Amino acid sequence: MATGQVIAQCKARHRHQEFLSFLRHIDASVPPDLDVHLVADNYSTHRHIKVKRWLAARPRYHLHFTPTYSSWLNQVEIWFNIITRKSIRRGSFSSVTQLKRGLPNSAGIGPVRSFRHRSSSVSREGLPTSGGIDR
Repeated sequence: MATGQVIAQCKARHRHQEFLSFLRHIDASVPPDLDVHLVADNYSTHRHIKVKRWLAARPRYHLHFTPTYSSWLNQVEIWFNIITRKSIRRGSFSSVTQLKRGLPNSAGIGPVRSFRHRSSSVSREGLPTSGGIDR
């Protein structure tokens, strides 16, 4: 996310086979000298034994799981929200194929801005007094 580049694929199903296919797509898209950090939810697809074996054979891959009930932390979920608001709700699609074709072009989404959280002290009202989120 340091560059803001999003690597995406649409899949009809959400099984370990599709996730492995997506990992191979990422592997082909990212230069081999770079480490790859993946943020995933705790869905069993991401923890399947074949996925674990694939990742174990590729030490440049680092899988990070979001805590349960914290999808708001995952920038991919933010990206899905933007696509929904800017493209899906405003569009009219007669088929899944048409929807897939229309997403990247009609979403109007530029690179995703990465952010990092800095430690901060908190006021009595629960508001940060310093630090916060860098954009």
